Amino acid sequence: MSITKQKFGTLPSGEEVYAYTVDNHEGLRAQFIDYGCVITKLIVSDEDKGDIDVVLGRDTLEPYIKNPCCLGMTVGRYANRMRNSSFELNGEVYTQEPNEGKNICHSSWSNFGKRVWQAKYDDENANAISFELSSPDGENGYPGDLNSVVTFTLDGKKLDIHYEAVANKDTVVNFTNHSYFNLNGHNSGTVLEHTLQINADFYTPVDNELIPTGEILSVKGTALDFTEAKPIGRDIGDDKPELKPANGGYDHNFVLRGTGLREIAVLKGDKTGLKMTTYTDKPGVQIYGGMGLGGEIYKDGAEYAPYQGVCLETQFFPNSMEYSHFPSAVVECGDKYDYTTIYSFDFE
Repeated sequence: MSITKQKFGTLPSGEEVYAYTVDNHEGLRAQFIDYGCVITKLIVSDEDKGDIDVVLGRDTLEPYIKNPCCLGMTVGRYANRMRNSSFELNGEVYTQEPNEGKNICHSSWSNFGKRVWQAKYDDENANAISFELSSPDGENGYPGDLNSVVTFTLDGKKLDIHYEAVANKDTVVNFTNHSYFNLNGHNSGTVLEHTLQINADFYTPVDNELIPTGEILSVKGTALDFTEAKPIGRDIGDDKPELKPANGGYDHNFVLRGTGLREIAVLKGDKTGLKMTTYTDKPGVQIYGGMGLGGEIYKDGAEYAPYQGVCLETQFFPNSMEYSHFPSAVVECGDKYDYTTIYSFDFE
């Protein structure tokens, strides 16, 4: 087990950004940068298959500063969308700066994926690294000083992401990681022939602005039925009414079965046979098909295309504050936001 640190770049402010490579010497190696708490590389090794970098990313800092597709970033305070860029808590309305028309997505300019985190690690426990960030009361309208810690642990061929946060006022918290996965390798074409299975019988339909309507509907008979494994590309298209708001692709929240830390999805690469099993104790997962990718050069000189990767963003539901029947993302003063997501890899 080892952790190495190297300079990754310099922000316009003059602040330096560093990359940290964690290698557990058990088949998994990852690189993180402290800007945005971003996963830039995730390499699964196998004696027969070799090294496969399964996440999309960049080679240099500058494109991560812009990063319109949020590649690999830790998203907070509140991942996903809110209607009218506001929410009500304890009788008070809190307003944020919109970045999708009148709505907000991924916390707009205050997104934690646009901040430098403080890295902490122990050479004696070199399979794990933590990143810490403090956000002041009122930042972009969110109440409470929020102290956050995200810890990445490489355990065999498993990447464990542990999210923790505490505030000194009642607030809302909804972290996720926005990595795009391609189990054939990040520079191998689209994931349309990957198979995906999700332990979800229901989803939250959205309006034309991709904001949940408040309904919870069955996936049965829709393009969103992944209760049995199927190719990601099989049912995409503008002729599917449930997919029209996302331009015929996937940008939807699924209502996961069960509670506690449990298996929620299985993704399989069609060329490599690599399988990724996802576990979480959160109530939902946003599946995003990567329709907005392309038009730029990415790491290793790759030219990504739409559908080059798929995101499995474990989360509380989008716009959850508007609907009392959605699981609550409220964290009361002094209580801890404490959730885990695990991505586990093996070859079949």
